[in-house]
Amino acid sequence: MSNNRYEEDGSDWVEKEVAIYGTSNDFEDYYTFQPTRKGSKTPRCSPVQKESKTLLRLKVLCVLMAAGILILSICCLLLTLENNKRKNCHNQLQTDPSDHLMSLENNDMNNTSNQLQTEISVMLANNRRLQNETKQLKDKNEVMRINNRRLQDDVKNLKLRIEGLKRSKCPDGWERFGCSCYYKSTKKASWTDGRSFCLQEGSDLVVINSVEEQNFLAKLNQKGESWIGLYLGWSSQKENYVRIWVDGLSSTEICWESEKTPYPFQSHIAVFLNAEGRMAELDKNDSKNYICEM
Repeated sequence: MSNNRYEEDGSDWVEKEVAIYGTSNDFEDYYTFQPTRKGSKTPRCSPVQKESKTLLRLKVLCVLMAAGILILSICCLLLTLENNKRKNCHNQLQTDPSDHLMSLENNDMNNTSNQLQTEISVMLANNRRLQNETKQLKDKNEVMRINNRRLQDDVKNLKLRIEGLKRSKCPDGWERFGCSCYYKSTKKASWTDGRSFCLQEGSDLVVINSVEEQNFLAKLNQKGESWIGLYLGWSSQKENYVRIWVDGLSSTEICWESEKTPYPFQSHIAVFLNAEGRMAELDKNDSKNYICEM
């Protein structure tokens, strides 16, 4: 198959012939010389080579296009992922703060509720404790009220007794001072025997409670030495011997003799009133007068 064309070059016209092959057997390498211009011949490539180069260029272009499409697809995918990530972050920023705040508020409410329950429990316990203490105070107040009434009755009875003693007479041979009656023996005896006599008379050896009483006894005991109700006894608290009155009270050191004679056996020591009305220590077995008080 052939096709005739005419090319205009200036004023000359050249007729070219192009061969078109329909099968693969027609692809053969050859050169043909066609007159391009009058009087000249130039070599040129065959149509097969031109087509091969064109196909190669198309293949390279397709590869480049495929690579570009792949790169564009990857970029689009990355952009889509980044966009989704941003949307998620935006949605999280919109939703999470409120949820977080609600969670914090719920935790705070729970903590506050637990704290309030604990405080209520403590308050209830304190209330019960206060009620118990109030009850105990009421009981103590009642006991104190009863004791106060009892003390008032005792004071009243004591006043009546004092008035009665003032009006009453002491037994024969006894002398009154204040509310008490005193007897000074005419016979001498040991401290133990003298106390036995006083107890038989319903009294005991005298217990000195004041300086005035001691001055009265000094006049009663003029020019004599008499046993009184004071002796040395063992004190488990002090772990030593101390002066004790026969009524169980500890001695107060008033008007003692300046010189005291130490004794090896302190459990045998008692106190007497000397001629000057001052107290001094002596062995219980010595014989002296004694003074009773009732």
